[in-house]
Formats: sequence, C-alpha cells, structure tokens
Amino acid sequence: DMVEVQSRLLSILGVERLALVCGGSMGGMQALEWARRLPSRVARVWATASSPRHSAMQIGFNEVGRQAIFRDPRWLGGDYAPDAAPVDGLAVARMLGHLTYLSEPAFEAKFGRRLQTTDVQVGDPGAAFARRDIFQVENYLAHQGRKFTERFDARTFVVVSNAIDTYDCAGLPPSDTKYLFTSFTSDLLYPSYQSKLGHELALAAGCESTWVDIDSPLGHDAFLLDDVVQAEAVTSFLNS
Repeated sequence: DMVEVQSRLLSILGVERLALVCGGSMGGMQALEWARRLPSRVARVWATASSPRHSAMQIGFNEVGRQAIFRDPRWLGGDYAPDAAPVDGLAVARMLGHLTYLSEPAFEAKFGRRLQTTDVQVGDPGAAFARRDIFQVENYLAHQGRKFTERFDARTFVVVSNAIDTYDCAGLPPSDTKYLFTSFTSDLLYPSYQSKLGHELALAAGCESTWVDIDSPLGHDAFLLDDVVQAEAVTSFLNS
C-alpha cells in the first residue's frame, strides 16, 4: 500500500522512472516492492540492513513492542484521545527496539557497567527511591523511550510494525533493474544472511546484483553511521 501511494504521487508529478529507489530496514522492503511491482519504473535498487521478509525472531521483537502498547491501560483498543495516549507502553516498545539497534560490543563500549546518579522521575522504575545510582544503559533506554513518545503515535507503531512483519517478497521479476544489497556483520536485527537472500532473489530473476557485507561493530545502526565503506559501495554502484 505504501509503494502504491508513492507510485501514484510520482505519476501525478510526472516522474515516470526512478534512477534509484533505496532504503534501510522497512525502507529496503519498500525498495524491493518497487522493483517487484513496478520494475519498468526502477533503474536501480539499493537495500541496506534490510530483508525480503521477517524471521520469527524479528516478528517476535515487534510483537513484544505491540504487547507493551496493548497492555498500557490507556490503549483502550486504540480509541484514545491525543492527550491521553498510551505513552508508557510506547516508551517500552521503543526501549526494546533500541536493544536491537546496537550490537553487544557497541553496548559494552558505550556503557559497560558504568553507573550514574540521577533524579528518578515519577513513573520510572525505582521511583520509590528519591535518588539512586543506575546503570548508564538504563538511563539511555529510558531517555530514548521518553523522547520517542514526543514524536510518534502508538497506533502508528502498531500499524507499521504489522506491515513489515507481514511483508513477504517471495520473488523478483526479470527486468533490467540493477540491485545493491549492503549488510553489516554485527547487525542483530537484520542479519547479513537476509541481505544475501535478497541478492539471490535478484540473481534468480536474471538481474545484475551485488551484495556487500560490511565488517562493523555498530550493529543495525551502522547503516545510518557508516559513511565510508557503505558510501564507497553505493558510489561504485551508481557509477556502474
């Protein structure tokens, strides 16, 4: 549905063929769907840290996030007022997400077991204590959860996570579309083998495809941070 809306908008704007469709995570799925649904309109596809379909574990991560929202008393079956949203459940869902965005070495390097003293806010774990020493990683996750609720809606989280869980690109059509798949060796959320699977689907369709597996300790977030190896692969791909 997302790609259908995008294609209709571009048709209205008079853009009939795209030089490149690209994205990471869900964006990579949309890029693949562009090539699957509308191959004549796509010259190149670049999918990074993504997958043609979710595994049981990826679906499980999303389901735990959804359940955190559903079990928030303010969820009310999704029929809540904007000023009374289930922000506690949404915050927990985001905290779980952040655990999957970094690798274990990245968490160790960033936080280790370092402590910090903080004022505990009402509603936070440990609120029975006026002050306490907490692990830095606890504070990081709590901060990311709170920040997310200021710019995202719980119903949107449910709809989007269901969309990526149910998406399944079982095959790609023969076309002159060229593909680039990039992945990262420490990515827990979208392991390298899933990018390889997309690469194999493109080859099976008789398309030109390249898969670059990048050695990085940064986990899933590497696709947002690597401006060297990934950039070189994309530059080469666009110049080919």
